[in-house]
Amino acid sequence: MKIIYKSLFFLFTLFTITVSSAQRMVQTTNDLFLICQNDGEFSGKPLKNLLDQIEPPIGMAFAEGGWIERVPRFDLFFMSKQQYDSCRNKGQIPLRLTVYTKEFFKWDYSDRKSYTASPWEWTKDDIVRYGNLTVTFIRVSGICQPCEEQTK
Repeated sequence: MKIIYKSLFFLFTLFTITVSSAQRMVQTTNDLFLICQNDGEFSGKPLKNLLDQIEPPIGMAFAEGGWIERVPRFDLFFMSKQQYDSCRNKGQIPLRLTVYTKEFFKWDYSDRKSYTASPWEWTKDDIVRYGNLTVTFIRVSGICQPCEEQTK
């Protein structure tokens, strides 16, 4: 009987360690393309599931809530507004994750000024507001990354 308890305890401990040490899919911005390769895991699921798999902080976001001719989407950038402007001034396209959603949503830059430092800043409050939107398509584009500028 003791062997059964010890075996169950060992299996429970092993399971707990395995689950608690699960890594996120995207550790650095270089891993963003893994999201596209595994887009089936996120299509048809809430946006918060996708955001949970991303380790680098999202610095800023542009969004289009959608209407008759526009698909609702978020453009998520892993840099500050200054780094974004620096990339654009060099003629480079900043690295971004574009997430298209099924539902329309309200994204008003002037309204965002009331609860963010800048209208482009992505906050934890945004995850609460938009986290339940359904992901339909994911795309990664751009080349300019802020970490490249810091090392040169």
